[in-house]
Amino acid sequence: SKDRRIIKKAKAIAVRDLRLNYGDMGIYAGPKNFHEYWARDGFFASFGACVLKDFEMVRKNLDLFIRYQKGDGQIPLRIEERNHGLSLLGINIPYSSPRPVYNSSQIWADEAMDPTILFVIGACFYVKSSGDTKWLLDNEGSLSKALDWILKHIGENGLVREGLIANWADMALKAGNVTYTNVCFWKALQEFSEIRPEYKVQAERIKAAINTKLWSQEKGYYIDWIGVKGRIYEDFFVDGNIATFGTKSGSNG
Repeated sequence: SKDRRIIKKAKAIAVRDLRLNYGDMGIYAGPKNFHEYWARDGFFASFGACVLKDFEMVRKNLDLFIRYQKGDGQIPLRIEERNHGLSLLGINIPYSSPRPVYNSSQIWADEAMDPTILFVIGACFYVKSSGDTKWLLDNEGSLSKALDWILKHIGENGLVREGLIANWADMALKAGNVTYTNVCFWKALQEFSEIRPEYKVQAERIKAAINTKLWSQEKGYYIDWIGVKGRIYEDFFVDGNIATFGTKSGSNG
């Protein structure tokens, strides 16, 4: 049928474009302006790469970010082989060796949170898809350090607290408890708890906090975020509400 042909063509384009961004060390975010190894892009892309059974590339990408993981567990936002800011102006100045960057380019940006979270989610998906238990045994400590780094950012209300421009929406001046970040963290804890059961308690705690603090009974959806001074931003934000699929239970729905 026509629909099947369209879907088949779309899949072929998606596979082609994904593989065109496979680099020597991992998965690039794009072929030109974002031709760097970005954690968000690479870890999200790794889901598709695992479906294609391109496990070697996914493993390379994970190993690259582990190589530049800070001692406290934080994963870089991106790893540059050239100056990213100048590249947007068409000026390519390559570095002698790759350089990790841990927050967005804006001078007021705080340390990025979701790259560290997505690293754990992507790693767990890779292990499940590939059955690579050796990689897991070799790198389990890196995963637990990443989660422990995020856990240090849990506030009094039980939610992850982040600074300005700390998630993928890096042109929005959010700071506080952002739904997208918190739900991704729940997912990371939930996935890793299948490997390390002691993290199950933390997963349940943040799930309860999400459903208590970020769900609007009046609106019937998860709010966007809670500001650092407690202001509630009740806008419907797609990423947070899509991410929350599967987290709700009990009286909330």
